[in-house]
Amino acid sequence: YELLKIAPEATDAQVRKAYLNLAKLLHPDKNPEKNTTQLFQQLQKAYTTLRDPSLRKAYDVSLLSKENLSIEPESYECNCFNLSWYK
Repeated sequence: YELLKIAPEATDAQVRKAYLNLAKLLHPDKNPEKNTTQLFQQLQKAYTTLRDPSLRKAYDVSLLSKENLSIEPESYECNCFNLSWYK
């Protein structure tokens, strides 16, 4: 979503439009700058993933799992084993 500069809720038409606009800018034949080939390949991979409903769903699920795993343990602070009150 970040590469295509679209929201996760983007429609298929919005995904396609974003891809076509960026493909024109990043195509190695149109833009001889360094790394455009690599960027164009990443763009193609992103588009292939987001245009296929099953791949898009799997990608969305993987994003959710990454977000859940990135929560710091401190945010789950628990005094479950704090026995200082027990004397």
